[in-house]
Amino acid sequence: MSADLAWWRALTLAERVAAVRAHAGDAAVDAERAERRLRRWLEQKSFRGKGSFARRLEAEDVREAELLRLLGEPLEALAARHPILPPWGGRVREALAGPDLPPPTVLEDSAQGQSLAGFAALAGPLMAQARARLLAEAERLAREPSGAPFEPERMVALCAASLPGRLQGVLSRTLLLELNVARLQGHLEGETGEERYRSFVQRLCQREVAEALLREYPVLARQLTLTVSGWEEAHLELLRRLCEDQEALRRAFSPEGAMGGVEALE
Repeated sequence: MSADLAWWRALTLAERVAAVRAHAGDAAVDAERAERRLRRWLEQKSFRGKGSFARRLEAEDVREAELLRLLGEPLEALAARHPILPPWGGRVREALAGPDLPPPTVLEDSAQGQSLAGFAALAGPLMAQARARLLAEAERLAREPSGAPFEPERMVALCAASLPGRLQGVLSRTLLLELNVARLQGHLEGETGEERYRSFVQRLCQREVAEALLREYPVLARQLTLTVSGWEEAHLELLRRLCEDQEALRRAFSPEGAMGGVEALE
């Protein structure tokens, strides 16, 4: 399978079925492979009840013949029908095109056992993209005649502090597994668990390591991108609303004089 095709594995069932219906026609389908995959689905505990799988297909508006086609066709056929990835795919590709990033600032605390927030290093390129866009908008707002109730770089730093923790829940299960794999394969340095954890996080900052992991887990790459994008959109809105409402805020909280800038976020 071509490396570039890895991202198509993250398309949802709904997206795949829509593409099938929009491009009717014959496709090379491995019937044996499709049946084998379907049996694996039917063996899942949640589908063992009578009619449970049929009800699930109905709820998803998917016909069994469509599912079998999807299960039996090569990924190339899916990519041919769906040649343009959703926006998240473009963001992943763009993020992985840059240089290596330094270890995240959360590494010091997480290496001491405070949390697994250092795993966010895998999303470092995506976070750097989002942070750059947020800073550009903060600086634009600060140049407006009305100014902004914040210093751009400090405000972006305050916003960014919450992102590693938000990503931890998305990353932890997969990267705990990969941490153990890296340990067994002898890729980690250090005598203690904390030292090996630090070594693993530093590996995540290497672009080729991050890209290999994200291609191996394309659904994780999609979820990371959507999480970071949601964070970015929410904080862009926060910056804009602070600027739009700054006079009302001044009247409410500092009616006797100038209002200070934002110093903390909770």
